[in-house]
Amino acid sequence: MKATYGFRATMTALAERGDELAALLLTATRGADPRPQTLLAELAPLVTGEPRYQDEVPVGGKLNVGGLS
Repeated sequence: MKATYGFRATMTALAERGDELAALLLTATRGADPRPQTLLAELAPLVTGEPRYQDEVPVGGKLNVGGLS
């Protein structure tokens, strides 16, 4: 299968909350389509600062990394 688009988001966990944040994200990816509002409500108290987003688009078989926002 050829990948045509990728997306990455980076969040910074509050001190001492990294393991809890990782567990929540891993559980959400295995869950049966959790409601976005519920997931966001659980994520909010675990992170600090602004998230960083990055698009990744393969071009000609090589990855062309888009800018961060």
